[in-house]
Amino acid sequence: MARRVRSSLVGIRCVYTRTCRAIAMAPEAPGVLAGRVATLRAKGWQADLICPAAPVRVEGRLPDGQPFNFRARHGEVSLGVGGADPADVPAWTRSRVLVGPSPIA
Repeated sequence: MARRVRSSLVGIRCVYTRTCRAIAMAPEAPGVLAGRVATLRAKGWQADLICPAAPVRVEGRLPDGQPFNFRARHGEVSLGVGGADPADVPAWTRSRVLVGPSPIA
């Protein structure tokens, strides 16, 4: 079980560093957000764009079945994974303030 959790966290960190910035910085472009969610789905995630405006919210399940919640508002992003409710008390969480221009512009 520990190996499975570690493997999931490595995958989450990759997604967090590569795509969360793009999702978070595009609230003015719902079509771009929908495209990012479609990319996650194509990689085996169950992901739904809950809110395309601030705060941007994406939630669903990782390919291994763990629930996740992504939230972005004014350049601050957070990702919670696992637990009974990853939006409230996740088993794993990271947050970051993003600085600089949107990577989508």
